[in-house]
Amino acid sequence: MVKRGIEFRMKPDARELPAYGITETAHYLRMPRATLRSWVVGRYYPTEAGRRFFAPVIGLPDKHRLLLSFMNLVEAHVLDATRREHEVPSRRSEKPPTISEVNSRRDIRWQIRFLKPTDWTFSTKRTAG
Repeated sequence: MVKRGIEFRMKPDARELPAYGITETAHYLRMPRATLRSWVVGRYYPTEAGRRFFAPVIGLPDKHRLLLSFMNLVEAHVLDATRREHEVPSRRSEKPPTISEVNSRRDIRWQIRFLKPTDWTFSTKRTAG
């Protein structure tokens, strides 16, 4: 007896298809092309102990083509925005913030991350603002 099955072919998610070049993506996101390239391809950098490699933090949908998908574009945008929001230095000449500076920047957004859902309170009253 021969089993007849239905063959399902999933269409690839259009958001995951390679579509944007590094220069084009950097332009759209208004960020340095070299930074985006480092995040996508990685790069070597000098240290006192010798040359080291910065591994890519954004994975490309196709390793043979340097094209980013829409989801990669979103990932780069979130990574860049997070870097800017928390003032991570992008140049070697900038000093990283001290612990006291980091602690002084912590506002309600930092505290919300550590709240449990049972700690949340909701109000139906509207406040003027």
